[in-house]
Amino acid sequence: MADATGLPTSPDTLLRLIRRLPLADPSTPRVLGVDDLALRRRYSYATLLVDLETHRPIDLLKDRDAATLAGWLQTHPGVEVISRDRAEAYAEGASSGAPDAVQVADRFHLLQNATGALEAMLRVRRLSVGDPQPAMEEPDAPPVATPGSRADEPGESSQDATSGPQATPAEIVPEPPPSPTKRLQQERREARTDRWERVRHQHEVGVSISQIAREAGITRKTVRSLLATPSPPRNRAAHPRPEGLSSPTLAPYAGYLQDRWQQGCTNACRLFREIQAKGYEGSRTLLVQAVRPWRGPKLPKKERARIQRMTRRTSMRWTCLKPPEALKDDERVLLEKLLARDAELALGYDLLQQFRQILKKRDLAALSQWLADATESNIATFMGFANGIRADWAAVEAAFRLPWSNGQLEGHVNRVKLIKRQGYGRAKLDLLRRRVLAA
Repeated sequence: MADATGLPTSPDTLLRLIRRLPLADPSTPRVLGVDDLALRRRYSYATLLVDLETHRPIDLLKDRDAATLAGWLQTHPGVEVISRDRAEAYAEGASSGAPDAVQVADRFHLLQNATGALEAMLRVRRLSVGDPQPAMEEPDAPPVATPGSRADEPGESSQDATSGPQATPAEIVPEPPPSPTKRLQQERREARTDRWERVRHQHEVGVSISQIAREAGITRKTVRSLLATPSPPRNRAAHPRPEGLSSPTLAPYAGYLQDRWQQGCTNACRLFREIQAKGYEGSRTLLVQAVRPWRGPKLPKKERARIQRMTRRTSMRWTCLKPPEALKDDERVLLEKLLARDAELALGYDLLQQFRQILKKRDLAALSQWLADATESNIATFMGFANGIRADWAAVEAAFRLPWSNGQLEGHVNRVKLIKRQGYGRAKLDLLRRRVLAA
């Protein structure tokens, strides 16, 4: 644009001019909105502060830690209301930096947490939820009649003894050819196996280790290793690595992690932040690998593909999470069948719909009863959500009484991400902050 207007300059010069722009110290708002945004998802985050009365961003903080927010509030006294999401760091930072301010839990995040409780139930019910119609199953082979069954009785044909649809040759899907990576792995394994066989054969007929090494082009140490191996070399280690919880770095926190997992917290990133606050100095990857066995065994590839096709066809997750009044007739029938055969899922579904109505009407008395019902349901995800509401009761109560919410912050976060992507490769926090506030 500068070249087109007759002001040729370099991009670096423009960036230096932007950094030199004087920015007035942001005024202290009466109603402050706080929300986080990802600078680099899962690795780096920032905190956006917005004046909810003027709808203008007032600052961009370097992270989303409690100490950072508390420090900003202490240097800008006078905030009366703080609208935030339900992150523990923001609750702690607001309490430390502005103890007299009224904290308001964002209603959208409350609804999102309740929906996440039911979604966590659906995540472990993919097989039963994604397969509501037995007629859609395709058996690999017809059932085999056993002695004493109806097929052994005289006068009945084998076709009468079997029921359900039978797979025809036209329905058999051929196996896809192996990928280039698989072919390369197979070729390398065959080469290693062939070398292992040749080395052992030559050693059995009396050839010396030195001569075998010269002919094969390998070292004598490798020859001895092949002779000591009772089976051909594998692509992977025969024994998996020990679980991460047995490592000295993570072992002191194993009990705490097990308790939090049983309470319904299965978010590895959140668990990582919690044990990091307790002194954990290891990596997040070690924790992710340690809790992976708790998620259950991984289904075979064909079974996962079949479930994905079924889920895509029937949109089971969306059917359960969609508002009842927005369901189509076929979706409503399918939902009734699902809930009729899974009592626990039906209870969780009822709890979600009740919470949606309570939040819509902002009925605090009904919320107290709902918390008791959620605790008595013995559903881990809803029990954890209810405990979280009780721990943050003052902010939740304010959300039912006051009109403030983080709705406009979501729009500002989207705008900041647009500015960040426009400056891809140059979007350091100081430059991003100046562009956001100058805009």
